[in-house]
Amino acid sequence: MADDLVERLRKRAKDEREIQINNEAVAEALKPQLEAFARRDGSHNTFAVRLGLNHKKCAENDAKLAADWDEAADRITALQAQNRKLVEALTPSGDTKAAYMGEFSFQSISTDEDGNEVAAKTYVPWTTIKEIMAAIRARAAIAEAEKGEG
Repeated sequence: MADDLVERLRKRAKDEREIQINNEAVAEALKPQLEAFARRDGSHNTFAVRLGLNHKKCAENDAKLAADWDEAADRITALQAQNRKLVEALTPSGDTKAAYMGEFSFQSISTDEDGNEVAAKTYVPWTTIKEIMAAIRARAAIAEAEKGEG
């Protein structure tokens, strides 16, 4: 669905550039009228001057619109890639297990039989890491659902 949107945005940008080219061609064809107007000798056609100025401005706007369509498509593409990476990072797999096992630990203090404090480092087990990943995925789904309602 988002890929289809990106394709439509790219097509719209292409179409906008074609409109820009057309507007630039019309403005260029009317350039002699604009030059005559600039000379202030009365040899210009007022309608042609207005038309030329309008097409020149439209060409500038078309270029901006095409750039905006492309930027929107680029942003969506980048967000899709980022989302894929986040989903992969939050989905239990051999890769995530290898990446996360041994990364998380906590210190606990206890006393031994002689009353001495003993610090112990405990690594978070894979099952707990998977539960945390599931909780994050669930929370993200809730946040997305709330955005959709707003």
